[in-house]
Formats: sequence, structure tokens, C-alpha cells
Amino acid sequence: MMERHPRGMSLAETSVAASLLCLLLITVLNLFPSALAAVGSSKQHQEANTLAQNALESFAARPFNALTLGVQANTGIVVPAGYTLVVDVQPVDTYSTEYLKKVTATVTWTFRKQNKKVEQELYVQPVD
Repeated sequence: MMERHPRGMSLAETSVAASLLCLLLITVLNLFPSALAAVGSSKQHQEANTLAQNALESFAARPFNALTLGVQANTGIVVPAGYTLVVDVQPVDTYSTEYLKKVTATVTWTFRKQNKKVEQELYVQPVD
């Protein structure tokens, strides 16, 4: 019977193991930039949704008669840098503006040279 002596890995085995390890490491490291971009995009989208929601809540809290039709010049809302907020009060088809109005908040921004947009609507009626 042949006796085996403990020995280290051969040069070929070491090269294959190192190559596989490098390939695995490169694959994992390539995931980080796309993951960071996804997190950044998600964060901006959430901020835009929050801004639009705050605008709608602000307008819903105003007296119904103070909601003039058209794009609102003064929203009174602080808009973070990089975002644009447009609030528009519109009539609702088949309803009188004495009883129902639609408020639309549109937030736009740019992420990685692409224009992004979030739009939310709220129907408001007088509390009488």
C-alpha cells in the first residue's frame, strides 16, 4: 500500500482556486453600483411622494372657497432643491365647483439624466 504524505496544493490547484475566487469577487462587486443606484432612485421617489402628499394635505386644510381654480402660484410649501412642485385646482366633470374640486400635486425631478414625475390627486368638498 502506498503511503500518502501531506502536502500543499499544487500550482495548478492554487491558480484555479485563485481564479474562481477572483471571479466571484468581481461578480459581487459589480452588484454594488446598481444597488446604490436603486436605493438612490427609491429615496428620491419617496421624497417626491411625501412632498406631493404634504401639498395635498395643505390644500385640503384650506377653506374650500379659498381654493381658486388653476395652477397655484403660492403653495406655501418648502420644496427641496432639485424638485419642482406644481399644484393645480381643477373642476370635476359633471359637478359644480361649489360642491367639488380636484387638487392635483405634481412633483418632478431629474435622476441620472432622466426626468421623473409623481402625480397625486385629491377631491375636496366643502364641510358644511
